[in-house]
Amino acid sequence: WTPGADMSEIRGMTEGGHYMALASGGSLFANTRKMDNVMDSLSAQVSSYYYIGYFSPEPPDGKRHSVQVKVRGSGLRVRHHQQVLSRTAAQRLADLAYSRLRLDQGDNPLGLELHLEEPEPADDGRLIQPVQLNLPVAKLVLLPDASSYVGQILVAVVVLDGNGFTAPPQLIRLRLRIPTDEYSLDKIATQRVRLLMRKGTTRIALSVRDEVSGIEASDAIATADPEL
Repeated sequence: WTPGADMSEIRGMTEGGHYMALASGGSLFANTRKMDNVMDSLSAQVSSYYYIGYFSPEPPDGKRHSVQVKVRGSGLRVRHHQQVLSRTAAQRLADLAYSRLRLDQGDNPLGLELHLEEPEPADDGRLIQPVQLNLPVAKLVLLPDASSYVGQILVAVVVLDGNGFTAPPQLIRLRLRIPTDEYSLDKIATQRVRLLMRKGTTRIALSVRDEVSGIEASDAIATADPEL
């Protein structure tokens, strides 16, 4: 306790933390300078937990399912979500795009690169922003047909405006086709998408899924025009 401190104000700031900690099975340390005791307690708590992941045996259907998790042994307590969302491939792809947009986190095993082209004016003061997607052929699975190598990618697009808001993700399915006489592993497969956006957009993120291999990747780019 610090002499002269307004304890009612301190309680107002810590009550929410106490509620969240206790409701989630944790604990909160407040109004103490004994940091060694705090760290020892945290260490003991963390060392007593196991974090277990699992895959659903059912195919993803985009619906919420009730879950019950049981463990063998006495004296054990399990905490888990009562319901989980069985995300489809499209929903997972949208999650990857959001992660890249907000946190700039995500893998890029397909070597995806984004490039902005010159924006075009549209109605209601909006703009059409063409975005070029470059993917190394060596990273894709393209199947031969009569006269070309063909592949297909699913793309999820999300954008961030100047106020920090995002619109719902847009899903686009694109077909890749390279003539047989132009095919080589060192070639870059290119596709373009045209995004209708409002002025003030600051960042664009795309995630792609190779529909043949199932490999997913993501990348993001800041808008070139500060007025976008």
